[in-house]
Amino acid sequence: MNGKSLKVESGQYAIIDREWKNNDRIEIEFEMIARVIDGPQGSAPGSENFQAVTWGPIVLARDENIDPTFNQPTKIKENKRGVVKVTKTTPTRSDARMEFIVPTTKGNIRMVDYASVNCWEDSHVCTWLPLIKE
Repeated sequence: MNGKSLKVESGQYAIIDREWKNNDRIEIEFEMIARVIDGPQGSAPGSENFQAVTWGPIVLARDENIDPTFNQPTKIKENKRGVVKVTKTTPTRSDARMEFIVPTTKGNIRMVDYASVNCWEDSHVCTWLPLIKE
């Protein structure tokens, strides 16, 4: 804040209790790597059979407009820490902000940032990816 670092704890809210002044400035840095999130065990029947992918704080999604197999089961390739080696690429659609090539056990898929998904024109999206039965 204002050029000085504040101590923050991962997974917690950072509380800044102060009287704000004109020109106060906050800068936030995120670790921008892709990670797999496994479906939460027991939250719903079968929820453990899904994965999601994030890039830093951004949720990625499969968009039917660029991926006709958007809802087909897949398995994201990840290392032991859940990190995925994605490749950021030029978006297929001109109105998309970001697009990534994401490795799976059966080849690559394309995913976009969730905010760029174009489901306004009767198309579909998938953020929780069904796991392939291996």
